Amino acid sequence: MSDHLKGLLITFVGVMVLSPDSLLIRLVDMDSWTLLVYRGLLMGLGMMIISRLFDPSPLRQQYRRIGRTGLWAALCFAVSTIAFVNAILYTTVAHTLVIVATSPLFAVLFGRIFLGERLDVPTFIAILVVLAGMVLVVGQSEQAGHWVGNVCALISAISISITFVLNRKNRDVNMVPAISISGGLSALVALPFANFTPLDVNTIVMLLAMGLVVAVAFALITLAPRYIPAAEVSLLLPLETVGGIALVWIYLNEVPGMQTIIGAIVILAAITAHAYHVLKRRAPG
Repeated sequence: MSDHLKGLLITFVGVMVLSPDSLLIRLVDMDSWTLLVYRGLLMGLGMMIISRLFDPSPLRQQYRRIGRTGLWAALCFAVSTIAFVNAILYTTVAHTLVIVATSPLFAVLFGRIFLGERLDVPTFIAILVVLAGMVLVVGQSEQAGHWVGNVCALISAISISITFVLNRKNRDVNMVPAISISGGLSALVALPFANFTPLDVNTIVMLLAMGLVVAVAFALITLAPRYIPAAEVSLLLPLETVGGIALVWIYLNEVPGMQTIIGAIVILAAITAHAYHVLKRRAPG
């Protein structure tokens, strides 16, 4: 298996695992700051365990190897996490996920600026089509999303794209410890605003499920830029948009409008066509 195919598969599995994340955030009956404390601590601990499984070297060495680039990646991902959770709770899941899915545009920009990565024509076309699908969703109605949630979603998209680029820059280093640090940072920022109350069994189960989902998903997504460009990692993220919207629709009856459905179809078609093009181009013979 080529490194490129390995990177695509790792990203795909990571994004699929991440799809229930938005639903779990909605199911946990908790304010955003308290939720961020639990989410950050569980994610940090989970990623630490996963990092140890992926890399047998001592954890202290793993954390030291990420260097300044890893610390910047941790900070950016913490910002993305805080913004994402607030976006989900302030606006619709559809709006949040669609806006966050614009991260390929920012990943391309930052990849060119900081890494000098070229953008081929098919990838550029795919990104434009994905953007068109996003415009369809966001433009469905003015009242569909509160501006605070939309701004938070945009901040999350920018921050996570920078994280991918930084991971790509440190491709020879296991960057999972950086994301583990980001969990602790987001929990630390949220702690002064948290309002802790006794947790029932259902809430504990939801929190543990959320911690497992984000730890496994982001561990895989963090590893992917070691094999493929950050822009291609980001290009697969809109699959979470489709999956996340569908799950919230099914379980919470948050029904998307027709434009949202059309936009999701456009996004999925663009991703599928681009993946097929890349695999065909790289196939031997």
